[in-house]
Amino acid sequence: MRGERRIPPVVLAAIAETASAIPADVLVALTTRLRQLPETVAGRDPLLASVGQHSTRTRLGKLLALWDAEYKDGPHAELAAAIESAAAMHDWHRRNQSLELVWTGPVPHGSILRRTDQALLELIRGTRKRLLIVTFAAYRMPALHQALVEAADREVAIDFILESKVESKGKVTIDPIIALGPELSRRATIWTWPADARPKGARGRRGALHVKCAIADGARLLVSSANLTEDALLLNMELGLLIEGGKLPPQVENHFAELRSAGILRSLDLSVSRMP
Repeated sequence: MRGERRIPPVVLAAIAETASAIPADVLVALTTRLRQLPETVAGRDPLLASVGQHSTRTRLGKLLALWDAEYKDGPHAELAAAIESAAAMHDWHRRNQSLELVWTGPVPHGSILRRTDQALLELIRGTRKRLLIVTFAAYRMPALHQALVEAADREVAIDFILESKVESKGKVTIDPIIALGPELSRRATIWTWPADARPKGARGRRGALHVKCAIADGARLLVSSANLTEDALLLNMELGLLIEGGKLPPQVENHFAELRSAGILRSLDLSVSRMP
């Protein structure tokens, strides 16, 4: 009997992965249309054709194929309900905070710490709407650069807060515009901390922008000792914390928004900056 059947674990895992990767508004539209479809494979063609983003269309097509192979004759309404349940659980986990240590450096036997570069790449690739990255130095980071360009292709709003070669008095040797490259610099907003907004010590030395963090959609926060450089992400000993959900990610995001609003952080005018 239908009531005695259970969706196989492999299908449940695919449903959970799909629900976590697709934006909420797209999911609502998809599950609504799924319930309206005839129970035929051909009847799904208009649904797949209506999905604009290629990656989402491909992901959904694979899920439907797996549904047919592993849960034969499973109704579309049941699949829609399963997707909605998985999405609701994913949203619950996003709103409830979890903590995970991240590490760069030698890995002793039995260590379960996630690598810093892997955590940062996952954070960038999972960003849906907005991404804020703050770092002292950023250069020689091909994998991250590609992930950031792909985020821009998804129309993610990207903000960088970077130390300036001029304002740092030579502590940073590579200009942030050159470090990011023209493709990324022109598609992001770059902020710096001007010298006139920095406190000055008794010896006349000004403070440095030494924060290293990334915030995705106000829901995921990575705080690390690592700069966005090849050495920091692959060679050095660096330690950080990945925070998902809860109050801290939006609190940090809002803090930097207030710094921008107060003029303490100022956007870089690319029209007067030297582009490579």
